[in-house]
Amino acid sequence: MHPKTRFVRQDGRMFAILNWRIRQADDDAIVSEFLTRQEEQLYISLKAGGYDEAAIFDRLFPIEAPGALKVQLDIDMLTKGQLLYLLINRLEVSLPSLREMNRKDLKQLYIRIAG
Repeated sequence: MHPKTRFVRQDGRMFAILNWRIRQADDDAIVSEFLTRQEEQLYISLKAGGYDEAAIFDRLFPIEAPGALKVQLDIDMLTKGQLLYLLINRLEVSLPSLREMNRKDLKQLYIRIAG
């Protein structure tokens, strides 16, 4: 199989080659995962929309930024300023009306947005 192959259909099912970025030769080992029906439908839709397989793969299997650190925060311990910072980053917009809200309302809003 070509080293840069990203998706293969076999026996009526489609699977993704998860290690396509590091494969160098046709006979390199393959790490694969079958697509769910929803993922396969998204693949078909994106392919029909003109997306190449690299873009489709990135959409189905997003990579977290290297060095990204996930931490859990106790939201009750955050200050109003920290809640504002999180909301502004999450919404990707600074809304002046957010600054007028009290800490309790900011906390409720963040909980609803962050899911």
